[in-house]
Amino acid sequence: MKSKKNDFGLYIHIPFCSKICHYCDFSKTSKWDSSLVKSYFHVIEKELFLWREKYLKPNQISLSSVYLGGGTPGLFAQEYKKIAAYLENILQSDYEFTIEANPEDFDEKKLLIWKGLGINRVSLGIQTFNTNGLKFLTRAHTAKKSLESIEILQKHSFNYSTDFIYGWKGQSLEDWQRDLDTIASIRPPHLSLYSLTYEPGTPIGRAQLRGKLESKDDNFYTDCYELSCGFLRQLNYVHEEVSNWSQKGKFAR
Repeated sequence: MKSKKNDFGLYIHIPFCSKICHYCDFSKTSKWDSSLVKSYFHVIEKELFLWREKYLKPNQISLSSVYLGGGTPGLFAQEYKKIAAYLENILQSDYEFTIEANPEDFDEKKLLIWKGLGINRVSLGIQTFNTNGLKFLTRAHTAKKSLESIEILQKHSFNYSTDFIYGWKGQSLEDWQRDLDTIASIRPPHLSLYSLTYEPGTPIGRAQLRGKLESKDDNFYTDCYELSCGFLRQLNYVHEEVSNWSQKGKFAR
């Protein structure tokens, strides 16, 4: 993504997951081993090296942001060493380097490795603090693990974002309010709040197509969205765009 002349953002996709969530339609796989991971990273490193040599000359062009998305990039740590080294000389002084992670894969040791490599922001996939919601979304973590992960990030004054989903089966408006109340107690620097979409080809999408599962009606999604907007406005969050809110000065790049 280009934001201004000679100022770019870079996205790197890491497709590996420990398990597949039933709502996810991103490019991913849970069928991998260390050999495949090593080969994939080697290809990324080679492509990045060639790309840097051709297009990203120091003092000519710079990166304002790097984003490791997936998949589950947070499964890995030292594997990013060469990638970070290739990017080091073309990052702006105030760069943002984000890695997506899930609470079940996150710990302090990984965070310190990422920090040492120059990664300075974590996007944490919490989705909900509700046990029934986590079960429906086939998430592997618990609300407790999410809160522990946030405590680690806050302990190290690390910049982070949190992802949440509303519209899962059985959710009430009161359930969503409870998630918002927990968000208020944490005050993440950045928030992404997404309405659940039953994408074709996903397990929940196929279940809906067979008539085994119904999505929430539009009124419920509207109520959740309007509740979020009003609630976060009272907390002085800035509404960046449809699904994203941030504290002042913590805009996502």
